[in-house]
Amino acid sequence: MYWRLWGIKHEVHFVTQPTVNTAVDGVAGTGVVKYTKLSVWYAVGLLTFVNVVNYVDRMALSILLPAIKVDLDLSDTQLGLLTGIAFALFYAGFGIPIARWADRGNRRNIVSLALVVWSLATSVSGAVQNFWQLFAARMVVGVGEAGCIPPSQSIISDYVPAKRRIGALALHNAGAFMGMVIGLALGGWLSSQIGWRLTFLVLGLPGLAVALIVRSTLREPVRGWSDGVVSDQGLMPLKAVVGYLWARRSYVHIVMVFAIGAFATFGLIQWLPTFYVRSHGMNIADVGLYFGIAYGVGAILGNLGGGYISTRLAARDVRWPLWFGAGIYIAVLPIGLAMLLVSSAEAALLLNFAFTTVSSLPAGTMFSTIHGVVKPNMRAFAVAINMFVVSIVGIGGGPFLVGLLSDLFMPRLGEESLRYALTIAAFVLLLPAWHFFRAAKFLSNDLKTH
Repeated sequence: MYWRLWGIKHEVHFVTQPTVNTAVDGVAGTGVVKYTKLSVWYAVGLLTFVNVVNYVDRMALSILLPAIKVDLDLSDTQLGLLTGIAFALFYAGFGIPIARWADRGNRRNIVSLALVVWSLATSVSGAVQNFWQLFAARMVVGVGEAGCIPPSQSIISDYVPAKRRIGALALHNAGAFMGMVIGLALGGWLSSQIGWRLTFLVLGLPGLAVALIVRSTLREPVRGWSDGVVSDQGLMPLKAVVGYLWARRSYVHIVMVFAIGAFATFGLIQWLPTFYVRSHGMNIADVGLYFGIAYGVGAILGNLGGGYISTRLAARDVRWPLWFGAGIYIAVLPIGLAMLLVSSAEAALLLNFAFTTVSSLPAGTMFSTIHGVVKPNMRAFAVAINMFVVSIVGIGGGPFLVGLLSDLFMPRLGEESLRYALTIAAFVLLLPAWHFFRAAKFLSNDLKTH
């Protein structure tokens, strides 16, 4: 049977070895396991949609910050804590035990439960009366969303073989940016119509229906199926898993790419809507629509285009996608600086689109590298460790630092303080390029020995 991903044809036999140990939907057995092309793409598509919902709820806060700031009388530092540390600490801390659970349990059920938790917490966010109540609500959102990406990507990697995994994971990651577009555009419009409190309620509740769909229709794949390995490897001791991951130097450097890149990009993402309001005088509804399009559509195109490019580059040499990623991080800095420093809102949004498109090109390669150099029974944990570092360094640190710098610059620069805080954060984008080069150096050996 033949099918295509990013224009490249592959032969796929949807049957594992004649006799394998299986654990489909939590029931052990022995026999031939078959997945049709439709079931594979249904799983990828549904989990991509779950990621859409994930980021709708996550990004709703950023577009609502100006209204929340006024209503609850908060400082920029407090807003930075809400968008960063309040979410990141619990997202990171719960991600690791949830991932260990996912590496031995039913990942479909974990994703479904996670959806219920973060959707309810998002809805409740609209009822808060002060900073600490909203801080607590965001912590619970972080707990729920910690159960989304590691088990989802682990499921996708068990359905999709390595040669097509860059594209599948790039598509799944593009779902995050689809969610950003919807969260920003719909959140901004709803806020202008019904206020920020009811907006949280309206955006949070649909996730409960999605949770039911995941639980009732998604098939839990045999662990290791796409790699043709026996699926009853069991759960490795935690110490052994950590030692294994540390020994994969390409994995370590890709985690650093994620973390340092996130420090800059999450600082930008969470604060750019407020930047357009303060520095360019845009209203919140227009920001939600136009920034949502510029950022979200650019990221979707970058993820999908990068998946296509990287798949072709990998056919030449597995290191080429990483070298490509290094070049991207060097090239994107001047685009980002121009975006922040131009005086025209229209020019800033166009540059925002270009910045996001270019910076998103390596995403599929980064995720695929993580899944490619580790064993099937530790993929969720490997992703969770990456999320932990990204959350603490990037999601937690980036928005907080930007908010802190903005408050420090406020006495001298007034409303323009945020512009220059973001400009300082943008220079961090140069650092991931070095880690991409180092990851490429170790990749071939790590693929052979895992």
